[in-house]
Parts: sequence; structure tokens; C-alpha cells
Amino acid sequence: PMWAIAYREDREAMAALRERMRTISGVGIALAGLFVLLGYYVASQKIIAPIRSLQRAAKAISGTVMLDEGKSPPAGRSPSSRESAGLLLDVEKIRTGDEIGDLASEFAFMGQRILNYKEKLESEIASKTGEIRRDLDFAKQFQSNLMPRKYPEVPPRDGRPAPRLNFHHIYRPASTVGGDFFNVLKLGDSKAGIFIADVMGHGARSALVTAIIATLLQDAEACGADPAEVLRLMNQHFYKVVHNTGDVVFVSAFYLVLDVSSMSATYASAGHPSPVLLERST
Repeated sequence: PMWAIAYREDREAMAALRERMRTISGVGIALAGLFVLLGYYVASQKIIAPIRSLQRAAKAISGTVMLDEGKSPPAGRSPSSRESAGLLLDVEKIRTGDEIGDLASEFAFMGQRILNYKEKLESEIASKTGEIRRDLDFAKQFQSNLMPRKYPEVPPRDGRPAPRLNFHHIYRPASTVGGDFFNVLKLGDSKAGIFIADVMGHGARSALVTAIIATLLQDAEACGADPAEVLRLMNQHFYKVVHNTGDVVFVSAFYLVLDVSSMSATYASAGHPSPVLLERST
């Protein structure tokens, strides 16, 4: 056999190999970049986007079911409920065919049940609130009827010269119904009794107690000329009514009897603020 040896510079001999390596490297980088972009696209569409849809829907529903106790729920679906329902429709459209798709389906079902429950609860609250409001309006009217609508004429208008008693009042309860009560009683041609009571607290509970006080005052009216005896009898009967309720019920009261014939004022106080006497001349 014969051998032939040819000599060539390294740079010339490796030129073709280097060119091939550069080509392979370029193609490899391009393919790697393509696979990265494709992976990001798949992850975005199959993982990131569904998870974000679930996140937005969960956040919206959690904000929707926070009921505001200070306001009456509006009729129909609220804007937040409509927004949550729209986001749930987006969640129902997730079809990845894997665990995320199953999660989206279960989440949409759960969210729809929560929205339905919330709307039902708002409807029931609106109904109960309307019923309570009607009861309070009735209690307000009932309490207003307990107050004197006109005052007795003391002394009567028969032409005889005598000092006259003039009564005026302003009644403004702190809420729809209150725990304040007063009445003006005619005890004769020359006498009038003024009764004032203040029940502890306010609201429907106090308004009920004022109705009890008004009834007891009518029962004690027979001894209306003696303020101390009137308050004693009322306290005795009031204790019998409320002492078995288990609650602490406190009522302050004041009863004043004015006599224009003797120009005298007799009063008794049961824990009520002291009266103030004003001289017209000073």
C-alpha cells in the first residue's frame, strides 16, 4: 500500500468545521428560544390564565358576600353580584382537561351556590327589615297616642278672674320610639297634675315600659292630689310587673300638682332631676 500525506494550515483545515459548529449552535439557540416561547404560551393559556380567572372570581365573590348590616339590600342583583356572576361565566369556560379544569368547574359550581344563597339571604333580610320597620312605625304611632293631644283648662273658662295654667311641650325621641313619657291630668276646677317619666335606655323595650307607666298612672289617678302617694302606688305596681323579667328596669319619675286657688305647688320626685323654679318678675 501507498500512503499520501498532505499538509494544510490548522486555520484552513478547521474553517469548515467551525462554520458547521456555528450553524448548529445558531439552530440550537433558535430552537431553544422557540421552545421557551411555546412553553410560556402553553403555561399562560393552560395554567396562569385559569388560575388568574379563579383568583379574580374568588376575590369578587368574597367581596360580594360581605353583607352591609347598616343598609337595606337593593331589589334584584346588586352590581357586585352581577360582576361576580360574569366572572363565574369566565371560570366555567375553562376547559384544560386536567386538574385545573376540574378545579374551575367545582369552583364555578360553589360560587354560583354562594351567590344564590347571598341573594336569598338579602331578600329575607329586606322582608324582615320591612316588617320591623312597620312594627316600629306602629309603635311610634301608639306611643304618640299615649301623649296628651290637648291640655285641660284649669280653671275652666267661665268668666271668673283667676290665674290660668298654660301648657306647652316639645317631644323629640332619640330614635323611632323612645322611653320618655308625660301627661297632664285635670284634678278639679283649680288643680292640675303634671307627670313626667324617663325610662332607662331607648328603643322598643323602653317604649313598652312607657305604655306600662301610662296604664299605672291612670290606676293611681284616684289619689292624684297627693304626689308622693301617686308615685308610691305606681312604684309598688310597677315592681310587681317587672321584677320577674330578670332584667334591670329603671324609671325616674316626677309628679307635680298645681293649685291655682291656693297658689301652691306640691311635687314628689322618684330619682328624677330636681325642678327649677323661675320668678316671673326677676
